[in-house]
Amino acid sequence: MTGSLWSCLLLLSAQGAAPQPVDSRLEMVTVFPEKALVQRVFEVSSDRVGELEVVVGPLPVLAERDSMQVRVLSGEVEVQGLEIELATAAGAEDPRTREARTLLQEAQDAARAIKTELAGLEARQEVLQALIGSAQAYAEDAERLDGFMAMIAERSMALDRERAEIEARRAVQDELVEQRQRELAARISEARPVQNLVLPLRFAAPGTAQFRLLYLVSNASWEPSYEIRVATDLTGVAMSQVARVRQSTGEDWESVELLLSTSMPSRGLSAPELPRRFYQLPFTSSPELDGLAAEAFGAGVDAASVAGGSGAASSRRNRTSSGVVALFPVSGTRSVRSGPEVARFELASLPLDVRPERYVVPSISDQGWLRAAIRYNGEKPLIPGRGRVYLGGDLLGETQIPLMQSGDRTTVSLGPDPTLQVRFQTVLDERREPGILSSTARIVRGYQADIRLDPSANAAVQILVEERFPRSRDERVNVKPTRLNPAPLDDEQARALREQQGIYRWSFELAPGATRRITWGYEASFDEDLDPVLIER
Repeated sequence: MTGSLWSCLLLLSAQGAAPQPVDSRLEMVTVFPEKALVQRVFEVSSDRVGELEVVVGPLPVLAERDSMQVRVLSGEVEVQGLEIELATAAGAEDPRTREARTLLQEAQDAARAIKTELAGLEARQEVLQALIGSAQAYAEDAERLDGFMAMIAERSMALDRERAEIEARRAVQDELVEQRQRELAARISEARPVQNLVLPLRFAAPGTAQFRLLYLVSNASWEPSYEIRVATDLTGVAMSQVARVRQSTGEDWESVELLLSTSMPSRGLSAPELPRRFYQLPFTSSPELDGLAAEAFGAGVDAASVAGGSGAASSRRNRTSSGVVALFPVSGTRSVRSGPEVARFELASLPLDVRPERYVVPSISDQGWLRAAIRYNGEKPLIPGRGRVYLGGDLLGETQIPLMQSGDRTTVSLGPDPTLQVRFQTVLDERREPGILSSTARIVRGYQADIRLDPSANAAVQILVEERFPRSRDERVNVKPTRLNPAPLDDEQARALREQQGIYRWSFELAPGATRRITWGYEASFDEDLDPVLIER
């Protein structure tokens, strides 16, 4: 037989052989807000030059077929195609099955230990029975016989109680073993749809090649949340960023590198295109439909693509723009099981400039409210999310953290401060009618607030007071502030609030046991024939 004929026979034999199964290892998962990108690695070895077909699986049925990619990491090999097959997996030795097997083994070991304990008890009962047979030796001494029989009775009752307790534990453990056996049997017999990836390869030289498999999978998501911890003495605030990861993809992510991204891969990157809009009369024939489709959607588009949605509908789904993408690597290797449970991972302690302050609105509340004025100094954007607020180890409630770039500021409310008391009074409220030579009437009102920090407070605190003054919506009514003591803040932010919203602000430091009084008021003037009404919403 010539060498060329022998080579042809080898090639035909290889082409007719079943694909070679290949195990893959889950290496990295990038979780997006709506899905996840899974990366697996695997190796294929060949001792000859030529074609070799391998099958990689099982892969979850939720893996998106159009997203599957195979990249060669090393080796003289070429991937000649990619085919996906649906299959049914039963009895796969996945991490859940291995865990069920381990739990069964532990339950069986505990049952054997109880059985050994019961055997030891039975041996002691046999010894006690042998002792009863020797009671004849005390027959001539009634006192010693009574003492001996009392000891036998006491030991016998103790052994009976111990036996009842051991048998109760054995019954519970036997039931647990049966439960673990049922769970393992269910895992082994569980039939589930999966996908297998068939890869025809061509080796240019014998050796081992390494590959990376990537695919998108649905039913996976993550969202940021924040933990805001306030010191029990109300003197400091710390905030950490936490990721809440969910996945029901059908495969457990065991010991993987986990990367969290704000990207939305299900959305397109192009800006929306302007649609063509027109009126037309109803059509009845297929040629006219094809012509209208070409006119509406451009040349080269047939009626089938318009009706079925394979062209136009697909482009409409992708008409969104993309924004700034932030990546958050989770340290170490992590595991996230497929199921309803939420996995939580702490991402970072956030670099913040935090200034605790007490916020007071005397006319509304007799309490002061603890707030944290925050300036964010991180490099990556702080994406919006829920924040849980803790005082020491106690959960106070939830707040919302907005989108923040480096240098942005926000204020987080932390609840009432029990060490601060506010006493508000209306000290003036009257209408002054015009005099003899005037037709202008006035409403004059004055207020005062005494703000006191309890002596039990650990240190002096910063107080911010705000009050909103009435503003006129009618040029015939003029409102001006009065009785402002001390003078309100006059920085750029305070002036903007005052001019745009009528909000006046005071800020001062208050020591433990100290009280600070603030007074303010306003005067509304108008023609005596008018009767303006104060509206408060």
